[in-house]
Amino acid sequence: MRIIFQVPGGRLGQVSNIQSIKDASKNIQKNVDDRYKGVIQESDQNQKNTQSRNPAQNNPTKQSPSPGGSSQSGASEVRELLKAPEAAPSQSVAQELLASPVTQATLGVMLAIGIIGCSIPVFRLFRKGIDASASQRQTLSDRLDQRIQSYLQKDFNKGFILQRPLWGKRTTFQKLLESFYKPKVPDGMVFIHNREVERLSPLAEQASAIDSEKFTSKEFIQFLKIRGLLYQDSGAYQGLENSLRLLTTAIEAKVCFETIWQVEFRYLSSKQQECYRCVDRLLIDEIRGQEFQDILQAKVDEVLPDINSEEGKRAINSYLDAMIRLSRQDFGLELLALFKQYEMSDYVVLVKADKILTQVEKGDLTDYRVALIPVTENYDALEKLAPIISLPKEKTDPDVLARIFHFAALVTKHQKSYLQFQQLVAVLLQWQDPYKSVCKIRQDYNVEAYRQPKEFTQKIPGELTYEKYNKWIHPK
Repeated sequence: MRIIFQVPGGRLGQVSNIQSIKDASKNIQKNVDDRYKGVIQESDQNQKNTQSRNPAQNNPTKQSPSPGGSSQSGASEVRELLKAPEAAPSQSVAQELLASPVTQATLGVMLAIGIIGCSIPVFRLFRKGIDASASQRQTLSDRLDQRIQSYLQKDFNKGFILQRPLWGKRTTFQKLLESFYKPKVPDGMVFIHNREVERLSPLAEQASAIDSEKFTSKEFIQFLKIRGLLYQDSGAYQGLENSLRLLTTAIEAKVCFETIWQVEFRYLSSKQQECYRCVDRLLIDEIRGQEFQDILQAKVDEVLPDINSEEGKRAINSYLDAMIRLSRQDFGLELLALFKQYEMSDYVVLVKADKILTQVEKGDLTDYRVALIPVTENYDALEKLAPIISLPKEKTDPDVLARIFHFAALVTKHQKSYLQFQQLVAVLLQWQDPYKSVCKIRQDYNVEAYRQPKEFTQKIPGELTYEKYNKWIHPK
């Protein structure tokens, strides 16, 4: 769009922008100046001609109007106008032109079109510039790192004498550069870090799937605390781990012990007694496991045809079955040997121990004193059980026995949860090794000394689960 206007002198001017308007204004001012200068010169010439014809006009006190007075007045006005700053006629034309609503609307439309037309390609170039500058910055950064590292590793002691350090092996600039410059973490260590994190991810998911709210219950936490003290063999549970295992096994194998005692007490034929004596020899010789089972099985097969009654045959088979089940339990045959050693063949004490354990299980197991009352009431019978479960005589008191029964009740009540917790611990133990590698790399290449990549600031998978159960994780 173009603006067409008439300038003094009859010339047409065309403008298409503000700069053109300014140029046109200058042309207007020049045309006005030339025109009025011509008027001034013509007026001056007419005045001279008039004065030469009428000398009396040279006296200002006797001036009289004349036909040339209007020309003189017009010249004076023009002179006064020219004396004014910047000869305002040209400015007034430009100001009127710029103040016109049509001109302002036209310029606004032109400006909007220019902004829209320029913004799209500029935005596209800006986007391309971001991508290009990112790759360029990375390339420049790598080159800069290489040059700085090369400079820091350079030995100036063998160079030109003016380049050598004043003291030590490093120049002053090398020392200053080392204090301000942070190298990036080596690519090899970043690769190892990311590889170990990838190893952690599936283990973290597996641990999260096994984790359960019951692992944080007060009773289960109490169970884990006591187990930790037993593992460390410290505190009030020092030296009690073996006794706890024997008591738990004895109660679990109570049915086996009762069967063995009933058969040995009721069936006393010579062939059956041969089986009993065979078991005694195996216990004395400390033969355990599969060998124990094979020898006893061969002995039962040997005497079984010589037993006349069907009841006797069923009894000896029940005896063999109880012995095999007992031999498969940890400390089962050791307990049987201890019972026989202390001549406690009736095993009645196990019945009382089982009743105490059942009573304790029904109480609040967050405190061991829940077992103190039933233990005190049956202390006479439990005192006989102390040597069977390898409890030292100096520790045979109600308080220690209450702690033993309390923990045995926790084991019985939370046995399934503990088996699940052991699976979680097994996963976390596998998770632990790559986790330590990741932590060591992040510690060796810490943010104070190195420019770390974004992978070094991300959370480690499974770390929260590990921190929650870290103090309960034991390799044992």
